[in-house]
Amino acid sequence: MTRTASARALVGFGSFLWFAVASASGTLGQTPTRTLPPTPLEAFAAQPTAHTTWSKFIGRLDGGTASAIVTAIALSDESMPPNVMRGVRIELRHEGPRPSCDLKHVEWSILCARENASVYLDESRLESIRASVLQGNAEIRPGWASGIVRFGGSNGSGTLIGGYLLYEVTPQAVASSLADAAAKLKTAPK
Repeated sequence: MTRTASARALVGFGSFLWFAVASASGTLGQTPTRTLPPTPLEAFAAQPTAHTTWSKFIGRLDGGTASAIVTAIALSDESMPPNVMRGVRIELRHEGPRPSCDLKHVEWSILCARENASVYLDESRLESIRASVLQGNAEIRPGWASGIVRFGGSNGSGTLIGGYLLYEVTPQAVASSLADAAAKLKTAPK
């Protein structure tokens, strides 16, 4: 067998092997589905019998390429205990063309790729998240690297929330919104 024939045979076998592995794993022609574990409030909100019983608009954080709407919420579900859960919902929106969502952390990439992403923060974690935001990095989901983080570079600076770049939005502005929400939650149904 000539060198060229040997090389073709090796390439052909390699292609066959890749095809066989891809077919066996079910990934041929598919993008793997990536998911995030929900926060307790997010899991509660996703129940078909859960509904919003109370909400207070806290504010909108405009960051040029993205925006975040912060709302204090109380959810109820009579079909399961606890009957009421409270916290903050941050609705994230891309403004203008969708950016590349090939980001450093999986959590950022997954949320960035969602057309309408929302982050749910449990009332019991608001103070610790607020304090972490002020330090420059807060976990939305325990065990996931970064959920809310300060960024800066040649294109500008701001705060990144779950893969959404909010230019010129300071961590102090995010922390202030969370503090305002915590204060409003004191009047929410329990």
